[in-house]
Amino acid sequence: IWGYIKSKDSNVKNWYVSIAGDDNNSGYSPNNAFATLNKATTLLGNTGEALIWLLGQFSTNVTFNQLNVDIKGDNANKGAATGTSGTVTSSNASSSQRYSNLVFGAFTKTGAGQAYLENVNITGTLNDTSAGYLKYKNGSIGSLSITGTGVKVFEDFELNGTIAINNPLVSVSFNGVGRAMTLTSTNAISLTAGTLSIRNTIIYCPYRDWE
Repeated sequence: IWGYIKSKDSNVKNWYVSIAGDDNNSGYSPNNAFATLNKATTLLGNTGEALIWLLGQFSTNVTFNQLNVDIKGDNANKGAATGTSGTVTSSNASSSQRYSNLVFGAFTKTGAGQAYLENVNITGTLNDTSAGYLKYKNGSIGSLSITGTGVKVFEDFELNGTIAINNPLVSVSFNGVGRAMTLTSTNAISLTAGTLSIRNTIIYCPYRDWE
């Protein structure tokens, strides 16, 4: 079980990460993989686009503050146990980060840069406190909390918890492409400030007192 980090910059080596690895390894090959995501992230700089592959299910929290980094799971099936049950934090100050084919326990966006998530399942909360652009496509989210500013776009996704939006300078749009949101309580959607647009989305609300 290993992960792979590859950069377009020829001066940056390819790194491997494995839950069966060792942080004393070189990290240059699957047989010499690192054991932790944090070890790998210390070697990622802002030298250009990078690609990180995560195979297997880690349980640690990890923060990515690099620019132009592409973080991918090994399997295009987002339901596969590839990723971490911990919290992944996107904290890039500019440029973009891309995440795909992964499962996270939670995801937090704090950086002003852009973040793109595709084929990513988040079992807990997606929490965005940033001023940066966020696009989430083709996955499932436990709950959603947005207190940041800017534009947040969600397409072809499922949500099974609560939605809380609270910033007058945020614009949030949902396009379910026929997929479903299941609201977990009669006050599951809390729009305190900001704008929310919902279209092409099936909303399940199993409560008789819903109005």
